[in-house]
Amino acid sequence: MRQNSVPCTCRLSYCESRNTLKLWQASPEGAKQLDFVDLDDSRPLFGASISFSPDGNTLVSGHRQGEIRVWDVSMGKLRIRTSTTGTARLCDVSGILFSPDGSMFASMGTPGGVHFWRMNKEGDGIEKWKSIGNSVDGVFRMCYSHDGKLLATVDDQGRVKLWSVDDVSSEPSPLNLHSGDTLSLTFRKTNDEVLTSGYEGQVIIWDVKKSKVERVWHYPGPILNAKFDPTGTKVITNNSNGSIYVCDRAKPE
Repeated sequence: MRQNSVPCTCRLSYCESRNTLKLWQASPEGAKQLDFVDLDDSRPLFGASISFSPDGNTLVSGHRQGEIRVWDVSMGKLRIRTSTTGTARLCDVSGILFSPDGSMFASMGTPGGVHFWRMNKEGDGIEKWKSIGNSVDGVFRMCYSHDGKLLATVDDQGRVKLWSVDDVSSEPSPLNLHSGDTLSLTFRKTNDEVLTSGYEGQVIIWDVKKSKVERVWHYPGPILNAKFDPTGTKVITNNSNGSIYVCDRAKPE
C-alpha cells in the first residue's frame, strides 16, 4: 500500500493487490473513504507516478506503455485517458510531478528524458509543451524549484542536472560530486540552493547560480533523504542506519 498526500484533508492510497486507487478524507477522528477507482490490471502504477495539482482538484497518474490519465478528484472520475507515444512498449511512465503553479505537469520514464504537458484548450486532452534530456540517460528523480523556473533531475547514473523550464534551448548545469547514486534532491525555499544526498554518505548544498558546492557533510552509510527545515537554516537527514541528523546549514567559522 502506497500513500500520497493531498492538499487539505484528503489522502490517496494505491492498493497493489487490487490495482486500485482510493481517495480518503482524513480527520483527527480517523479516515473516511470517499471513492475508489479500479485500474486496468495490464497497466499497473509505478510508485512515483501519481501527482495532485496544487489546488487538489486534479490527479494525474502515469502508467505502463506510455499512458497518462487525468482524474477529477472531487467527482472521483476519469477525465482524460491518453497514450503519449506511438512506441508504447518503450515508454513506461514512472514519474509525474505538477509545477508549483499547477499550469503544467512533468512526466519521466523509460527510455529517458522529461516531458512537460498542459491541458488543451478544450480541456479534454493534454498537449506536450516541451521535452528536456534524451533517451540515453533515464531520469530517476525530479524536483521543481519553488518558483517553477528550474527543474532538477537525477539520471540512472546518479548525475544531478539543473534545467531552465522556460528556456527550451538551454543546456543543463551538471552537479556531479556524488560518487554513487543520488537518493534525494530538493530546493531551498529561496530557490538559490539545491540539497542532495547520496548512497556514499554525502550530503551536499549547491549554489544554483554558480553550480558549485557550498557545504558538504560526510556520514557512514547511505543518506536516504535530506531536507531543509522551514527556516532554511538547518538540514535534516534520514539515514540508512535509522538515525536522524540535524545540521547547521551555515559554513563553520
